[in-house]
Amino acid sequence: MSGILLHEKLGVNARLTTCSNCGAELQDLVLLGNQNTIWVCRGCDRKVIGSSRAPGTCTACPGHDFTKVRELSEREKIPMGLCASCRTAQDAVTAEAKKGGVLWRCKDCGSSGAFKAGSEPAKYFRELLKKPDPKQVVGVEFNRDQCPVCSGELAETGPKPL
Repeated sequence: MSGILLHEKLGVNARLTTCSNCGAELQDLVLLGNQNTIWVCRGCDRKVIGSSRAPGTCTACPGHDFTKVRELSEREKIPMGLCASCRTAQDAVTAEAKKGGVLWRCKDCGSSGAFKAGSEPAKYFRELLKKPDPKQVVGVEFNRDQCPVCSGELAETGPKPL
């Protein structure tokens, strides 16, 4: 029989959730139990919520080394999933990539999007990456000097086809 390990003070430790992308409140409720500590992987900087003991292996990289960041505050909401608006935007980006566009993201500001299939940036990056087949989904990562959002080329952040 499976169950939830209760937190010594918070019991089932019920938490409301927010959109991982924009922070909007979601309708989901998560029972964390004793999983009340935020850890960060030293290999890839991914944050995870776990118990007071460090997680074993990172789910995003082969890292095993975690640093404890802090305990969740008593009423803190946690980012988990996407709201309807961000899901729609993400679906548009994915659809554009499947049509031959090129995915992009900024490692500094976290913005992401897709260059439209056939656009000059898409042609440039497909040529640079030697991936001319539009059926092959490809992506690039920018820093703040190259990012269309950080550089001011886009007026608003968030995923969108360009």
